[in-house]
Amino acid sequence: MLIEFASRRGSSLMRGLCHRLIVAILLMSAASAADAQTELVESAVADLPIVLATDPALTRPHVITPDEKKNSDEADAGGVILTYVFETKLRLRSERYFLVVCSSGGSADYNCVFNLIGGAGDLYQDQIEGLRFEIPGDGCVYASGHVNTMFDHRRKYCLDDDRLKEVNQPFHYVGLKSKTLHDLTFYFDKAATNAVGTIPKGEFVEVLVASDRREEDSSERYHFLVRDKNGLTGWVSLAGGQQAEDIEGIFFAGD
Repeated sequence: MLIEFASRRGSSLMRGLCHRLIVAILLMSAASAADAQTELVESAVADLPIVLATDPALTRPHVITPDEKKNSDEADAGGVILTYVFETKLRLRSERYFLVVCSSGGSADYNCVFNLIGGAGDLYQDQIEGLRFEIPGDGCVYASGHVNTMFDHRRKYCLDDDRLKEVNQPFHYVGLKSKTLHDLTFYFDKAATNAVGTIPKGEFVEVLVASDRREEDSSERYHFLVRDKNGLTGWVSLAGGQQAEDIEGIFFAGD
């Protein structure tokens, strides 16, 4: 209405003032919306290399029960760290809380489980491996970490009733800038039928994404899309050894 009024009066000064007023209102609205977004607060899990990033409005302390204390002591006797961290909502406007229990696993298989308080599920029904877990309150848990995989594996799990189920992705982002440990040929397709080029030993390589894992001759192999220093891309298929054999930083962290 202000702009229409200014146009009818033919005042360029008034039009300018109106435009400035509208821009100022939009900027203030954007700033208010940004301020309303709560930043996630990181907290380390005691004795574990696990970090939980949560909206503080979602969480509350958990009082460990005698049975839980017994479980923790038995796990400790077996060389496994089992920590009852806190209770959290997974949806901001929900009244349902989930108990978060994190563990070292049997052999550095770091993980957390999210069990509905009062639910009938088994303690380990929703075990998610990883080193970092983000709980923003949108009904999902975002996990990442180099645990029982060959790279920092980023995954998303969302509520389906009272269970967390993984959201499938066409590829898994890797984003590792590294170097080759031997001459590495990369191909147009996963079948390795047409070579795009070869990256010499010790030269730059960026691992962009990982595709499906497959079994070959009883050894696990993974498909990775890589690019060389010239920006050429192609697929490589790498074995899942516990030591990096082809690209520095790409190895199976587990047993």
